[in-house]
Amino acid sequence: MNKVSYLVFSILILLVMSMVTLTTSVSAEEKSFNLEKIDIEKSTDFVSLDWQDINGAHTYKLLNEDEVIYSGEENSFHHEGLKEGSMNEYNLVAFDETGDQIDKIYIKVFTPIENENIELMVDTVSNEKEIGFKWTPFDNVDFYEIYKGKERIAKLTNEEYLDENLNPNSSHDYIIKAYSNKDEESGNRKVGMYSGSAKTLPNNDKTNELKTESEDEEFNSLSSDLNKTTIRIRAHINPEFVNDPTSSALFGGDNRSHSAVSGSHRVQYDIRHYWDTGNSYSSTDIGQTRKYNDNYVLEATDTGTCTCSHDEYMAGAGEDLSRYTVDVAAQNPLVSDAAPPLSIDIEPLNIYSDGSVSMSGSHSQFPSFGVYRQDDNSSWKWLYNYSHGNKDPSDIYWEEYF
Repeated sequence: MNKVSYLVFSILILLVMSMVTLTTSVSAEEKSFNLEKIDIEKSTDFVSLDWQDINGAHTYKLLNEDEVIYSGEENSFHHEGLKEGSMNEYNLVAFDETGDQIDKIYIKVFTPIENENIELMVDTVSNEKEIGFKWTPFDNVDFYEIYKGKERIAKLTNEEYLDENLNPNSSHDYIIKAYSNKDEESGNRKVGMYSGSAKTLPNNDKTNELKTESEDEEFNSLSSDLNKTTIRIRAHINPEFVNDPTSSALFGGDNRSHSAVSGSHRVQYDIRHYWDTGNSYSSTDIGQTRKYNDNYVLEATDTGTCTCSHDEYMAGAGEDLSRYTVDVAAQNPLVSDAAPPLSIDIEPLNIYSDGSVSMSGSHSQFPSFGVYRQDDNSSWKWLYNYSHGNKDPSDIYWEEYF
């Protein structure tokens, strides 16, 4: 083979290889839904969904619960007549011209409330190996943090995040925190947060056509059907003893770190919301206050009082959203004339029917406290923890935001 023939042959081989690589790449990219390209537009009474074309797709079907609400070749749908503050679940499925399923994804969208600014209303999209989150911008935001369990996995400035390389049919707990720009005078940031569980879809067999008859529809709901959601606010003092800033005496602490159930506490306030009736109930437990002299000899004990309340101002039987303001103010009975009560104010506290929560508020810088969520009778899940660190009871006069 002469040099010219060899050169031509080499070029042809390279062209063929590049065409194969390109075809494979395009096919891989377009054979499934790209969660980052699922566009969601919504208002109080509608949800509009747009998705990219999938290579080989002949028909798209969109299920809302067990009803096929769209079947056609267009890659968009406008869903009208929805209730404000409602949770809307969808399965989007692509089929080839033989009726075999190509791909399937899950979408969950919350419609907003008219004239209400609900912080971090988070929508979810997921497939077998990925979970994507999209949310409305937080006011005056500087950055967001994403936690998976208690591990921070991302810090970002845009309003979406994709968690990849997950196992099919797996559940994960996430927290999204929004940090505002620092206040020029106090240097504090307002922090809004969202907490919720999200799941991946089970494996698709990609062989069974989605039936149009209601009894044969294969809708995958990834939200739990809850009866009750409980929110617990629990304050404690980290060390075994803390100084009384008004004398040489000491106060007994709780000698523990954060926990929803273990050890003693200064105050514990529970809000229980029942989704089937729309009713809510609360309970309060006050820890005993103990005062010691400088030789650690117990001198006095007493049980304080708590002005604890929650005002439910957006809820009803069967609704997907219950919205509260919460005020917790617990007084040390042995220094009631010399110090203000510990204060934890949450406004708003948004609880959704799938167990997810969004909230923001303020609190005194002493003592420590945690906010926890329990779905029905499951284990408690961490929402927010604050630790007073080296601060002492004198810091109860100062507050910060969360």
